Amino acid sequence: GLQAYHLTFRTVSNDFLSNFFHIDDVVHSWISRAGGFPVRFEKHIQEGHYSKDLVVEFDHERLVATYTKDGKVKTMEIPPDVQDIFSILYWVRRQPLMVGRELSHDVNADGDNWLVKVEVVDKGTFETDATGAVPAFALMPSAATEGKEMEKARGVVWMTADARRLPLAFQVDAKILGSINAVLSEAVLPPLAEYRFNVGGEAEDYFARVLRCGAWVDGLTQSARP
Repeated sequence: GLQAYHLTFRTVSNDFLSNFFHIDDVVHSWISRAGGFPVRFEKHIQEGHYSKDLVVEFDHERLVATYTKDGKVKTMEIPPDVQDIFSILYWVRRQPLMVGRELSHDVNADGDNWLVKVEVVDKGTFETDATGAVPAFALMPSAATEGKEMEKARGVVWMTADARRLPLAFQVDAKILGSINAVLSEAVLPPLAEYRFNVGGEAEDYFARVLRCGAWVDGLTQSARP
C-alpha cells in the first residue's frame, strides 16, 4: 500500500482533573511519504460522558474526502493538495520562512474546507528544556471558510528557525477555555536531510533552508490503510 508517516497525538487529563472530568483524546494522521499530503485521519474523543469516533480518508486523485462518523458515511469535495489539521504543520515546516511572509493553504477539518493563513510575525530566541536557547520564528495562524473567519480561538506557534523547523511551543486564547499554553519538554533529534535554494533571486542565508519532501522525518513509514 501507500507508504506514509503515522503521527499520533494524545491528550490525557491529569489525576486532579480526572476526578471531575476525564479526558483521553487520541488523533492519528497518516501523511504520504512521497507527496507530503494526508491520506487518512482519525479522531477518537473521550471527554467525560461524551465520546466520538471519526475517520476521514482522502482521495487526492478524485478530490474527495470520505467521512465515517459513528457509523454514518458521507463524502465531500476537497481542493488539490489539501492538508488536515496536523499535516498542515509539517507543510509549514517545509516552507521558506522569513518575518513578514504570509503562507496560505487549504485544510479540511470538521466537514469543511478552510483556507488557513500563517503569518511569520517575529524572529528571536526561544528557550526550552529540550533544546536550550535557539533561534525561533513566531507564527500566527488564522482560518476562514466561505469568507467567514474562525472566531473560536487565536494563537501563536514558536518554531525553530533552523533546518529542523522544530515546534517549540504554542499559546491559544480560546473563548470558552481561556488561555492554553504548551512548551516542548523532551525531544529526540536525529539528523535530517536538507537542501538549499534562492529566495527572491538572492543568495540564501542560514534560515532559508527547507527539507526535501519525503526527507523531513528521519523515521519509519507504514501502510496508510491500517
